[in-house]
Amino acid sequence: MKVVYSFTKTGYEARYWEKEIAAASTNECEFIPFNHGRYLNPYLYWRAQLLDNLYYAKHPGLLRMHADFERILSENQADAVIVDTFPPYHPDYLRTLKGVYKILRTSDGPISAYDRDFAYLHAYDHVFYHSPAYSSEMGMADKLRYCGARKIDFWPMALFDQLFDVSKTEETILSQPRDIDILFIGSLHVGKMPFLAKIKKALGKRCRIYGVASLKKNLYFNLRYGHPGWITPVGFEKYVSLYQRTKIGFNVHNRGVTQSGAIACLIFQAMESCKYQMAGRT
Repeated sequence: MKVVYSFTKTGYEARYWEKEIAAASTNECEFIPFNHGRYLNPYLYWRAQLLDNLYYAKHPGLLRMHADFERILSENQADAVIVDTFPPYHPDYLRTLKGVYKILRTSDGPISAYDRDFAYLHAYDHVFYHSPAYSSEMGMADKLRYCGARKIDFWPMALFDQLFDVSKTEETILSQPRDIDILFIGSLHVGKMPFLAKIKKALGKRCRIYGVASLKKNLYFNLRYGHPGWITPVGFEKYVSLYQRTKIGFNVHNRGVTQSGAIACLIFQAMESCKYQMAGRT
């Protein structure tokens, strides 16, 4: 079986995605990476309506992507395609592709579901989702079925080898000096700001926050939430070393007060636990 894996990344991240996707191939299944982010800025189509506008305007970057995508499918006689991160293929375009099994991997959970997931479900044969949570009324699996997804499967988040230090074990990491108490690395999304601000203010210097944050977002974050702190950008190549220095790492991926409150409780419980379990360790 041959599978084209279509994604959008840039720089260092793009290089290791291409390498790792190809390296995942086996005798039974070959993965062919296709970086659709090379053709036009994904923020031009980060919402389904924006992609609809580009598609019917016959945007030249979109047309070049279609041509190269079809060439890759044809040259490799691909059996399937997985579309990941900012899907760039309009459902009306996907309808013209015959003989290939189409899979959508949703990657940003409920926050972006109505922006660029639910509008595309009917164009795919299969949907992989990584976030089982959707709302207090239903899980993501129930919501996808309700929206008409033909076939769904839970595909949990994982790490490429590039972001995993195979030379160390859990014991060696736990026994080494770790000078960062609590760490968040991620995008300074507007929906995450209230919770991040509360955690940062409550924990102060014990909590470090890094990630994707422009000057504009940093200014808004500090003016809107009373100067919780400046978010410093950090390259993907530094993630592993930062996490290895950390006692507690957390992420914010779901929306809503309920989920954020639950995360906060877990963090504070972990901190209390560390007073005893981390006794004698740095």
